Amino acid sequence: MSASANVLTIARSRSGLAAARLSSAMACKGRLSGAVIVLISFELRQLEDRPVAVLVSGHSLRRRDKHPDQVGAHTPLLRTQPPRTSRTSKRAKLAADPELKAEVQAKLDLEWSPEQIASHLRNRWPDRPERHLCHETIYRALYQGAKGGLSRTLTRKLRTGRPLRKKRCRPDQRMPRFVAPAVLIDSRPPIIELRERVGDWEGDLVVGVRSQSAVATLVDRRTRDLRLVPLPGGHSASHVRDALIAVLSQLPEPARRSLTWDHGSEMARHHELAPYLADGVIFARPGSPWQRGTNENTNGLLRQ
Repeated sequence: MSASANVLTIARSRSGLAAARLSSAMACKGRLSGAVIVLISFELRQLEDRPVAVLVSGHSLRRRDKHPDQVGAHTPLLRTQPPRTSRTSKRAKLAADPELKAEVQAKLDLEWSPEQIASHLRNRWPDRPERHLCHETIYRALYQGAKGGLSRTLTRKLRTGRPLRKKRCRPDQRMPRFVAPAVLIDSRPPIIELRERVGDWEGDLVVGVRSQSAVATLVDRRTRDLRLVPLPGGHSASHVRDALIAVLSQLPEPARRSLTWDHGSEMARHHELAPYLADGVIFARPGSPWQRGTNENTNGLLRQ
């Protein structure tokens, strides 16, 4: 097949329309929907506006199912413009709105949490949805630094104080820490979700600098009653068990119904603690702290 038997007209638009003028032909084997392709080298020159079409042996590339890059290794010249990315660059909301950025920064300086700031923005500008942010947007703006619109130094104002987000293992890759089987949160009585009764507790450890000190926290889901359990001897599994038993033993039986904890190693002796609770010790899923949201929020306030 000769080059004269083929029609190849390529035009593209950036600042203006450019067209390809055929300069020489090179025969090369290749197939595109059953048609033999003759590869033609070309050079671009600025020409007047013309219809944009890409035809190879009378077949339009626009009508093909495959992108030209997927045809084969012998058709590189069909690529006349940079590959399109699925995501377009978008300027961050905080970087584009100085007043909104100043408001968020002012609240972070007061050590407000991103959740509190997100709620505040909706109350301050109820009729301006473009200024409504979710807490995750604020977190990303902080950890992305200038690119996200906020200074990274403001991460010290967060309750965790972490300059970087902590990388967590996938839940299915975590090693089991308990010898005794753990009861997951999916199996706990549905009444606990309703927060209608006293005695359903959520607990965790608040660990000090370099793990040299710790305190256990117990928060009632119904009343938000907080019990701080000191751990002067350490926060090993045996120390935590003994300290929690001492606190639970002082409560009346109707106030000892269940305890929801995370998968920390300090609860390795949970089966020895379960008899002091009507529904035993229940564990949130690995890497899911929001399943103990009452306790997580309380611990954040204590750290602050």
